[in-house]
Amino acid sequence: ICYAAASPGYPLPWEFLRVGKLVVVGPQEVQWTTCAAGQTCVVELAGVGLEAGVDSVSVSSTDCADGSAEPTAVNEDDTVRLEGAQIAYGGSMVLCYHLHAAGVTVDIGRVVIRGP
Repeated sequence: ICYAAASPGYPLPWEFLRVGKLVVVGPQEVQWTTCAAGQTCVVELAGVGLEAGVDSVSVSSTDCADGSAEPTAVNEDDTVRLEGAQIAYGGSMVLCYHLHAAGVTVDIGRVVIRGP
């Protein structure tokens, strides 16, 4: 983060002072994973400040706002294991990340499930 005092005209590049750093916490968007129907699926997450055991991931056949999917906690190694009814049948599912500290759920990608 940079700061420049207000002055007549535009501040020149050397008039800026670095005063801090901004870190945006959360998952990176557009993550794609392919899994086999009926098998455990390990999704490797990418992002900054992901909170293991606090934040969670779910999959949905429609969108992240429907709230129909059971969330699964993020592991210490920034992975999540999807299994059972979550990926029982083939298709394309929306991958939803639940940022519990912010009370927000975001669409971060897709899980393609191969199979019937």
